[in-house]
Amino acid sequence: MKKRNIVGIWLLILISLIILANILPTVKNINKNQNYVYEHPQDKYTINITGLWQVYSEGKTSLTLVNLDNDSTITFNLEVGGYDYLSPEDSAKELLNHMGDKIKDIKVIEKPAQGIIGTYKSIAMIVQYNQGANSFYGEEAIIHPNEGIRLYVSFIYPKNSKSEIIKEGETIIQSVQFTNTEDLYAKFMQQ
Repeated sequence: MKKRNIVGIWLLILISLIILANILPTVKNINKNQNYVYEHPQDKYTINITGLWQVYSEGKTSLTLVNLDNDSTITFNLEVGGYDYLSPEDSAKELLNHMGDKIKDIKVIEKPAQGIIGTYKSIAMIVQYNQGANSFYGEEAIIHPNEGIRLYVSFIYPKNSKSEIIKEGETIIQSVQFTNTEDLYAKFMQQ
């Protein structure tokens, strides 16, 4: 039940980002490609940010990147603790069930599949959301770097996005590297 609640919380964050995709007021409009390594200050992972992507917000267990030029977002939500009693496939099924409960117009384009993202086991799927006349794709993933740690990733972009933008977003996600999962888990256990 605890896992369902956590997945539900991440889903609410995802829905909020879809709704806010057109009204992100505090970021600047970048018109020059960037290429740098970002290190999350609390969550012990790095990503390579390229192109017109920029950090919109960061918090303990969360990070949101935006590409204003393409009306796209990538969110990372870290879950530490608990027992890994759900297999990756069952986690994906639970995520889909919660998505179906919260989003009325959602369609699975690519069913959940196990694989590797960066160097970590993962499960990923592609869904389509319709918001009024706008249609978005969501590349949803659960990255499992170590026992008791899961990184939920949601890459949302308009259906008509250029392949270069999609490749940039996917490359950013593929670049996830945890610096010390043992330390991350130990800090969680001390709380």
